[in-house]
Amino acid sequence: MSTLRKRQKIYLGMAFLAMIGMGLLFYVYSSPMKRTANTHRELQKPVTVMRVQAGSTVQYYETSGTIKASTVSKVAPKAMGQVTALYVKAGDRVEAGQILAELEDEELLQKALAADAGMKEAEKGLQLAQRNRELQVKTHNRYEELYRRGAISQQQVDEVRTQRDLADLASEQAQAALERSTATVKEVRTYSRMLAPVSGVVTEKNLELGSMALPGIWAIVVEDDRSFFVECYVEGSLAGKIWQGQAVLVDVEGLEKSLPGTVTEVVPAMDAASRSFLVKISVTNPLLKTGQYSKVRFPLGQRQAMVLPRTSLVEKGQLTGVYILDGEKRLWYRLVRTGKLENDQMEVISGLQSGDYVVVQGMEAAVDGALAGEVTGL
Repeated sequence: MSTLRKRQKIYLGMAFLAMIGMGLLFYVYSSPMKRTANTHRELQKPVTVMRVQAGSTVQYYETSGTIKASTVSKVAPKAMGQVTALYVKAGDRVEAGQILAELEDEELLQKALAADAGMKEAEKGLQLAQRNRELQVKTHNRYEELYRRGAISQQQVDEVRTQRDLADLASEQAQAALERSTATVKEVRTYSRMLAPVSGVVTEKNLELGSMALPGIWAIVVEDDRSFFVECYVEGSLAGKIWQGQAVLVDVEGLEKSLPGTVTEVVPAMDAASRSFLVKISVTNPLLKTGQYSKVRFPLGQRQAMVLPRTSLVEKGQLTGVYILDGEKRLWYRLVRTGKLENDQMEVISGLQSGDYVVVQGMEAAVDGALAGEVTGL
């Protein structure tokens, strides 16, 4: 019972302090003494005002999301081997096909030696076949000339022509053998090397120089940083109001301006726990990184609201307000409650009425109750 009474006393004390605080605020901004303190003062600098009018603005649905790279490649070795060379670290930019690391293993080494020997043998075979072909072509040309002169028979020409054709076939076979040997060498080298599958940035590295790499287990992650998407969940009541190709706004943590995005995928299945569905949005910016927190705003239509330039707002401690101009050209500080910021235009939820004149330039010299001198915008 005593504990309950103590809590009641604490709550009453907090409520009493809150009432005192509200009273002080009311006194500071509504006291006749305060309002009349500067009524004889006239501003020397000009001010610019704008007439507030309720207008049409876009209504948004807002949800949180996560930035992800469109292409994330996890590179794994094709064979087991010890890392003998490591050319990248996390954060490095790589190009497609670039060597990331090299492996060495006795079996891989033997295969590489055998492949190199086979390719050298194929190269020599091709050279011999090409030389033989050249000889047969020259011989055939001479026999043709002798036949035209009547020095030899048609049978002899046919035999030489056949030898030339056989030399052509042998040359083609030698060329094919060299190509197969070259492909074998490249294949063996791919087993001993890890290559970047795409151009991008190395984001993770799961091996070190001298460590043993195992096939099928990723060792290096490369992300294509040229395109990203936002993955977010939208409440089920908006099903049918979000569609593929829809333009949205994405606010990313760390970036000042909103980024334009386009809905690329709407998953029709609903999550049973959250009663929401998955939406993916493409977005592009060189400063984006996988894992960044973001907010996505989906336009849902128009609504009436009052907006002011963000620069017209004047903050005093924890309070936000604007200076308004009355019919006697006097300036008064009025507290306002703001909503969402869009393109440097701040929505004002309460504190102003249509027709009020708000100071948008020169408010740094404004004083509560002061008489405005030169005024533009009336």
